[in-house]
Amino acid sequence: MRLQLSGPLDVGSVPALWRRHRDIGALESIDLAQVKRVDSAGVGFVRVLQARSLAAGSEARLENLPGHFTELLEAHRLQPVGERDD
Repeated sequence: MRLQLSGPLDVGSVPALWRRHRDIGALESIDLAQVKRVDSAGVGFVRVLQARSLAAGSEARLENLPGHFTELLEAHRLQPVGERDD
Protein backbone atom coordinates (compact mmCIF):
# COMPACT_ATOMS: atom_id res chain seq x y z
CA MET A 1 0.00 0.00 0.00
CA ARG A 2 1.18 3.51 -0.81
CA LEU A 3 0.13 6.38 1.43
CA GLN A 4 0.12 9.92 0.05
CA LEU A 5 -0.02 12.70 2.61
CA SER A 6 -0.91 16.28 1.72
CA GLY A 7 -1.43 19.69 3.24
CA PRO A 8 -0.05 20.58 6.65
CA LEU A 9 1.57 17.85 8.72
CA ASP A 10 1.75 19.62 12.06
CA VAL A 11 0.40 19.73 15.59
CA GLY A 12 -2.92 21.05 14.29
CA SER A 13 -3.46 18.30 11.71
CA VAL A 14 -1.84 15.25 13.30
CA PRO A 15 -4.74 14.36 15.68
CA ALA A 16 -7.14 13.98 12.74
CA LEU A 17 -4.51 12.05 10.78
CA TRP A 18 -4.08 9.68 13.75
CA ARG A 19 -7.82 8.99 13.76
CA ARG A 20 -7.91 8.47 9.99
CA HIS A 21 -4.89 6.15 9.88
CA ARG A 22 -5.04 4.45 13.28
CA ASP A 23 -5.45 0.95 11.81
CA ILE A 24 -2.84 1.27 9.08
CA GLY A 25 -0.31 -1.54 8.88
CA ALA A 26 2.17 -2.46 6.17
CA LEU A 27 3.07 0.32 3.77
CA GLU A 28 5.26 0.16 0.69
CA SER A 29 5.84 3.92 0.71
CA ILE A 30 4.81 7.25 2.19
CA ASP A 31 4.71 10.04 -0.39
CA LEU A 32 5.28 13.50 1.07
CA ALA A 33 5.32 15.54 -2.17
CA GLN A 34 2.09 17.40 -1.33
CA VAL A 35 2.99 18.23 2.29
CA LYS A 36 2.97 22.01 2.61
CA ARG A 37 4.06 22.48 6.23
CA VAL A 38 5.60 20.16 8.79
CA ASP A 39 6.67 20.38 12.42
CA SER A 40 8.02 17.87 14.93
CA ALA A 41 4.51 16.40 15.48
CA GLY A 42 4.38 15.61 11.76
CA VAL A 43 7.83 14.03 11.80
CA GLY A 44 6.75 11.90 14.77
CA PHE A 45 3.58 10.85 12.97
CA VAL A 46 5.52 9.68 9.92
CA ARG A 47 8.04 7.84 12.11
CA VAL A 48 5.24 5.97 13.90
CA LEU A 49 3.71 5.02 10.53
CA GLN A 50 7.10 3.66 9.50
CA ALA A 51 7.47 1.72 12.75
CA ARG A 52 4.00 0.20 12.41
CA SER A 53 4.73 -0.75 8.83
CA LEU A 54 8.00 -2.39 9.81
CA ALA A 55 6.24 -4.34 12.57
CA ALA A 56 3.77 -5.55 9.92
CA GLY A 57 6.65 -6.74 7.74
CA SER A 58 7.20 -3.89 5.28
CA GLU A 59 9.71 -1.04 5.32
CA ALA A 60 7.81 2.10 4.31
CA ARG A 61 10.04 4.19 2.03
CA LEU A 62 9.76 7.96 2.27
CA GLU A 63 9.23 9.47 -1.16
CA ASN A 64 9.51 13.07 -2.34
CA LEU A 65 10.62 14.58 0.96
CA PRO A 66 10.11 18.35 1.02
CA GLY A 67 13.19 20.31 2.06
CA HIS A 68 11.57 21.46 5.30
CA PHE A 69 10.93 17.82 6.28
CA THR A 70 14.57 16.91 5.71
CA GLU A 71 15.66 19.95 7.73
CA LEU A 72 13.57 18.79 10.71
CA LEU A 73 15.03 15.29 10.48
CA GLU A 74 18.51 16.77 10.55
CA ALA A 75 17.62 19.08 13.46
CA HIS A 76 16.49 16.05 15.46
CA ARG A 77 19.53 14.08 14.28
CA LEU A 78 17.36 11.50 12.54
CA GLN A 79 18.17 9.82 9.26
CA PRO A 80 15.57 9.59 6.51
CA VAL A 81 14.56 5.91 6.56
CA GLY A 82 14.05 4.44 3.13
CA GLU A 83 14.16 7.80 1.38
CA ARG A 84 13.55 7.73 -2.36
CA ASP A 85 13.18 10.75 -4.64
CA ASP A 86 12.17 9.10 -7.93
